[in-house]
Amino acid sequence: MKRTIIALLTLLPLTATAQDILTADKIRIDSHQLTRTDKGELYVSIDYTLTDKLNFSSNRMLTLTPIICKDTTAQSENKALAPSVYYGRKRMIIQERQQTKTFLDAVKIDRRKNNTEQSNSQTAVIDMQPWMEECQLMLHAELCGCGNAKEEELLIPVGRILRPFPTYDHIAFLTPVAPPVKVDSLKGSAYLDYRVNRTELDPTYRRNPQELDSIRATIAPVRSDNNVSITYATIKGYASPEGSYQNNVRLASGRAETMRKYIVEEYALEGVDFKVSYEPEDWEGLRRHILEGSLPQKDQILSIIDDKTIKSPDARDNRLKQLACYKKDILEDIYPALRHSDYTIYYTIRDFTTEEAKEIFKTRPAQLSQAEMYRVAQTYEPGSADYNKLFMTAVTMFPDDEAANLNAAAIALQQKDLAQAERYLQKAGDSAEAKCNLGILRWMQGNKQQAYQLIKQAADGGCKQAQQAKAEMEKRM
Repeated sequence: MKRTIIALLTLLPLTATAQDILTADKIRIDSHQLTRTDKGELYVSIDYTLTDKLNFSSNRMLTLTPIICKDTTAQSENKALAPSVYYGRKRMIIQERQQTKTFLDAVKIDRRKNNTEQSNSQTAVIDMQPWMEECQLMLHAELCGCGNAKEEELLIPVGRILRPFPTYDHIAFLTPVAPPVKVDSLKGSAYLDYRVNRTELDPTYRRNPQELDSIRATIAPVRSDNNVSITYATIKGYASPEGSYQNNVRLASGRAETMRKYIVEEYALEGVDFKVSYEPEDWEGLRRHILEGSLPQKDQILSIIDDKTIKSPDARDNRLKQLACYKKDILEDIYPALRHSDYTIYYTIRDFTTEEAKEIFKTRPAQLSQAEMYRVAQTYEPGSADYNKLFMTAVTMFPDDEAANLNAAAIALQQKDLAQAERYLQKAGDSAEAKCNLGILRWMQGNKQQAYQLIKQAADGGCKQAQQAKAEMEKRM
């Protein structure tokens, strides 16, 4: 006989004999589990014990049925799971003699042993229906006498089916603040060759065609971009320690000015403010090359470079000339690399509408502010590939920004990448939103007490996602 329970009851016996055999203290719920699976199913597990206080006569029968129910009213939607049946001694004997199967779907049929504890475990996997959101799991107990006449029944609360937690709704994002002006820069070094003791630039001399092509590849795309306005530039010229210091002053300053004129004329930057400076002898560059190299006299060279008793650059260079490695290794191999001009071009980028920013992101994401990327992200479905890509690109471009790191941590939490979320949250600051996401991370890591404290602080700080998360945590704690 398959049983389906339609009308539910209150937590008190519906009908009771004078004995009041079924009372809530006589059936103990030991544990339960209600878990949604990835396949959209509901896993139900319940462990309960009939205590030694639950005693009934040998001609009676007790049926225990787990029920998923919307609420405990008669109109409630519900689903009954397979029952477990306990017979009194005489009732059991009759059933065995007659070989009748009263409960075809029963998961357990046993004889009730009065004055003892009997435990039962039951599991089931059922299709998750929409009405089951936030439903209850109840254990329905029914005691019947002769002829299956119902004498008592009782609903015992077991637990509640809770919504998944955490979800997107519980993870916080920060809206980045748009900068007043988007400023960026590009940097480069030019190793131009000049004829001995001259400052004029010959574009065809030695390696200059290749070096000028490198400058062009850096500056031309910015100069021709209608979204960009070049506002400021710096050039610093360097000479090697070879020759007299005074002559190197002339060469370094003159060659830096030559490069400024070339860039201004070549790229039509007459209205751009240039700051030109120079380093007559690049001793720091020399020291760096020696440290990174493996010259046999490395320690001696560094000792001469760092010797504070040598008062003039010319005297220092003369000391280097005395070393066996000077001509081939220093003069011919290292000094040419010290004759360079470094340049930085500063520019502003215009602001974009959301639709413009969406197109710019596909080809030139570096032109977008974090705020513009955030606006574009809001046009996509949360959790989609495009949505996630925008936030992960933002943290790549703004690696030290708190909002970028917090939002990247939020994406990592949604993807259950806890190690990556931990790394990003270390740079996400101490805002209420950062505490919220750290609390979610701790919950997912299993540290529920610390998680709750962090979520409580975030909720008190005004974070709406934390306020929702706090309510869900309290249901589970």
